[in-house]
Amino acid sequence: MALIYISGVAEILGGAGVLIPWARRFAGWGLIALLLAVFPANIYMAQRGMHGSALMQALLIARLPFQAVLIAWVYNSCIARARSAAVVEYADRSSKTIYRLINRWHHIKPALAAANPRNYLAGCSFYHCPL
Repeated sequence: MALIYISGVAEILGGAGVLIPWARRFAGWGLIALLLAVFPANIYMAQRGMHGSALMQALLIARLPFQAVLIAWVYNSCIARARSAAVVEYADRSSKTIYRLINRWHHIKPALAAANPRNYLAGCSFYHCPL
């Protein structure tokens, strides 16, 4: 009975973790681990069943393949989305950095040309430019 309460608390914590953007990926992995951990109990319940109707037995059997759907859902909504968001954030930061460098160069270039019109790129190489 204690394992039921522990898995319930883990499920609630995983659901709360999904709501927090920085914890979403970790919560997703935790929920997938939880779904895999309770799967043997679902198999046991489908085999042994409960004393009840045939409808209850059919529902216990029907939820077994649904476990894979839940795992795919958690993976796509928590882990894959977190990866793609990280890629978009990195690309956004990179493009802003490139834009700042180009913008700075367009502001500095005329000043250098005015100071030394014949050779305003003297001393610049591929790796080093004294800007």
